[in-house]
Amino acid sequence: MLRELNMHQPNDQDSTRKNKGNQDSIRKNYQDSIRRKQDILRTLVCRESDLINNRITWLLASQTILFVAFSNFFKESESPRLPLFVIVGLGLLISVSSSSGLNLSRKAIHFYREKYDNELNNPSDAPLPFLDFDIEKKEEEEKETQSRRFLLSLRGFWLPWRLLPWLFFTAWISMLVFIALDS
Repeated sequence: MLRELNMHQPNDQDSTRKNKGNQDSIRKNYQDSIRRKQDILRTLVCRESDLINNRITWLLASQTILFVAFSNFFKESESPRLPLFVIVGLGLLISVSSSSGLNLSRKAIHFYREKYDNELNNPSDAPLPFLDFDIEKKEEEEKETQSRRFLLSLRGFWLPWRLLPWLFFTAWISMLVFIALDS
């Protein structure tokens, strides 16, 4: 009887194996959930990038058509000026609306990146202490990011999805001034 009792009592090796198996299972589930979240965020960022691409394409196409229409109406000296004002108004409207749409896409991408940094790169949510994380390195990166934020904002202004709508807006304003002075 004593033998049977000893056989059914778990020894330290069995409990260590079970704990190790549970830890491996928890680690695998955690890593799988992180991968799924990363894939979802990557898909969302790709979708916003596609929207930016489509909006830039439509902006360029619409502005090209409007500039051609403007030049055709402007060539005829005896044509009324009202169509020119309508074309300029459409160009301004499309430029401003494209700018706001592109700005919203940038904000969405920024939101997804922050969500990734806060949720998926944060080891405080980890169920086990298996992640190697250097807190000092993260603090140094944050200080460097804060000091370079202004320079990056200036550099970011020259990106096409920020510059083009306002470039077209300026061109249409100059056309409007030119029409007003020509009349």
